[in-house]
Amino acid sequence: MTRLFQTHEKRTGRRRLTRLKAQATAWGMTPWVTAVEAKLPQLICRVGSVRLPSTSNAVERFFRAFQRFYATRGGVHAGRSATRERLLFLVVSVCTQHATTGHAPIEVIMPEARRMPLYRLINDPFRALQERNSVKPEAPMANLLLAQEAAG
Repeated sequence: MTRLFQTHEKRTGRRRLTRLKAQATAWGMTPWVTAVEAKLPQLICRVGSVRLPSTSNAVERFFRAFQRFYATRGGVHAGRSATRERLLFLVVSVCTQHATTGHAPIEVIMPEARRMPLYRLINDPFRALQERNSVKPEAPMANLLLAQEAAG
């Protein structure tokens, strides 16, 4: 099962799945094989690809995201700044909602996380600031310019 898609050839992955399917009833893994067959079009495109990851493991996704985060900053020059960068990334990645599901990883641990101010500030900053009355509804400069335009 683990070596099913650990190859560089799509044909090898399909052949391994066919062999597993033949043995599935004897080994009692028919539900797993049918689930993999249903997802085969999405899984097979990752085989042999340099761009697409071969795993859907959440930890691997986290490390890839951290690698992108770290690479854009060009590294760090002190241990203290490295710790701060890592903590910032960890907090933001745990509190950020996924685009597909609309849920953040912290919600699995704490369902009430949606009510936390930091969570709301990360995911919807404008609404969070409006609710705290930190955003002015009208700018005085705009009113000043509007009065000058009406007079002119």
